[in-house]
Amino acid sequence: MPDFPDLHRAYTKPTESDTDEAWRRVGPKLVRAGAYRMRLLIPAAVLVGLITAFGVGYVTGRRAAPSDRGAPEFRTERPAGIVIRPPELVAKPGS
Repeated sequence: MPDFPDLHRAYTKPTESDTDEAWRRVGPKLVRAGAYRMRLLIPAAVLVGLITAFGVGYVTGRRAAPSDRGAPEFRTERPAGIVIRPPELVAKPGS
């Protein structure tokens, strides 16, 4: 670093014991940060999996769905679909 000679004169190179002491102080904090990241990794992986599954299902469904954009004589008749009705009350009140 010949570009910053004043900086090199202001700070001396740390000794081996200084380096070891700094690692001893920083080490436990790094372990805690790593454990926190691992706890975030599992929900993030689940979220990515759900998004991927939804995307694949969406694309597959879009590709499999018949298109109504063709001419009217080529359109296929489709069933009306499932009709869901509310349940009827079979028991009389007070019975």
